[in-house]
Amino acid sequence: MLNPRIKEIWMESLKKIETAYRKFEEAAIKHAEATETGNYTQANKSYQVIAKSARYLKETNSIKQLSKLLDSESVGVRIWLQHIFCLFLNVMLCKYCKVLQVVIIFIR
Repeated sequence: MLNPRIKEIWMESLKKIETAYRKFEEAAIKHAEATETGNYTQANKSYQVIAKSARYLKETNSIKQLSKLLDSESVGVRIWLQHIFCLFLNVMLCKYCKVLQVVIIFIR
């Protein structure tokens, strides 16, 4: 049986990870909305939450949990995921590589 104190610490850690995940998603949505309306103050605040949440998830080896948001309806969330994964994991999201290739070909 797990020591009650260890179990409590583990549960607190899981709650913090879930909170960081939720805050990342909410802030990415707010950032996109603020960017579209030109509200730079809200965009900057949202960026700070995105950065802090992503750093915490990386430090706790939980950054890959954000991949659950790949199918988010918010383009802001998907753009921030691409940025965070490329920055922290040095990977391209294969799921969207084909789309990006089509866009690059179209631009040329």
